[in-house]
Amino acid sequence: MFYLVVQVENESRVRVADGEGRKVEKPKSKNIKHLIFYDTVAGIVFDKAQIGKRVTNEDVREELKSLISQLPL
Repeated sequence: MFYLVVQVENESRVRVADGEGRKVEKPKSKNIKHLIFYDTVAGIVFDKAQIGKRVTNEDVREELKSLISQLPL
């Protein structure tokens, strides 16, 4: 299962969403010890968040789909 980090709570916890089961409006709090991080940034979602625009569940789903297709699985 893949998620995007949508918020950093503190140095050991983040909030994640996938746009489907876990919506942007109610992201899940996760301990970073239980996650695997990939060295990539979700461009569209990051850009929208940086300028203060609302990130939608559709944005997250599309970005995850694009990022997952680029991973060497």
